[in-house]
Amino acid sequence: MLLNILVITLPILAAIGWVTFNIQKPAREQWNRQFGDNNPF
Repeated sequence: MLLNILVITLPILAAIGWVTFNIQKPAREQWNRQFGDNNPF
């Protein structure tokens, strides 16, 4: 049970951490550009 929880949550946390780490560096300017002109989603 605990192993299944770890197997499910660890990749999610790793992906979230990787995405936030990559977004904080270069994508603030791109985010402001895309969000100002047109919504990417």
